Amino acid sequence: MLKKQFKALLIDSFEQEFIEAIESRGIAVNYRPGITREAAFSEIKETQILILNSGLHINKEFLNHATELKWIGRAGVGVDHIDMQAVLSSGIQIMVTEGANRDAVGEMTLGLLIALLRNIPKSNQEVKAWQWKREENRGEELTNKTVGIIGFGNTGSAFAKKLRGFEVKVLAYDKYKKGFSKDNVQEVPLEVLFAEADICSFHIPLNSETRHLGDASFFEKFTKPVWILNLSRGEIIDTKALLSAVDKGKVRGAALDVLENERFAQLSPDWKEIYSDLFSRNNILLSPHIGGWTFTSRQNIYNDLLHHLDEAMETWQQ
Repeated sequence: MLKKQFKALLIDSFEQEFIEAIESRGIAVNYRPGITREAAFSEIKETQILILNSGLHINKEFLNHATELKWIGRAGVGVDHIDMQAVLSSGIQIMVTEGANRDAVGEMTLGLLIALLRNIPKSNQEVKAWQWKREENRGEELTNKTVGIIGFGNTGSAFAKKLRGFEVKVLAYDKYKKGFSKDNVQEVPLEVLFAEADICSFHIPLNSETRHLGDASFFEKFTKPVWILNLSRGEIIDTKALLSAVDKGKVRGAALDVLENERFAQLSPDWKEIYSDLFSRNNILLSPHIGGWTFTSRQNIYNDLLHHLDEAMETWQQ
């Protein structure tokens, strides 16, 4: 066991058992959930290890203060808040916990889809309000639908796997991945997905190419009215364009685990008006970014971080 010679700064909330596991490796832990950016500039000095979720934007300015930083562990997958080029050019190792929440997201996507098709949240609320509306809540079956998946990485492929027990046709498009047609999945260009899909689910990272991929022109390209699912990042979809597509009948409904602007306490009057419209619609389901948020996925994330941290520390001792 190493003596306490490395220091770790943990931003965001982590379980005590995870903190103790890091300390058991001879690392001095500075646990600062909710730390401000300015305070982090000071705390990151003389720190070799940074572990975070999504609490701070890591860019060149931040790294200028991190003169001894060797390793960054991202407790999750998305890195839209991390300047990867700045990190890598600084010679700092970075790892994300790819795959740790794939099953959680796959299950949640399927759950939201069925809830959307069968009007489950709406009918639940009505029954609890002493309303018994059977015909008004007649839903659609998933059987024989064509499901389009945009992005066939960990979560997109996990969703496809969860669909195997249903009699559906699965079309998948991935700009950066080829040759993955197998079992129940057919790899297709985006044009085929637009032409055939009844359902479209986003499973892509947020970057300059994907921001507002789901805009007005995107929704117009579907041949059939479509159900939309987004369990990636909120800014993938232009919210106003989605609402317009619903009004036009191009989108039959949507399930969004993420929103374009998730900082409710800082919403402008314009955003509050947009969200009031969004929240009022029975054919739009919303959840607070919990697609990958399960007890199992949390443990998977911790295990991945500790495993890769052990590997990194071995190289530091050589």
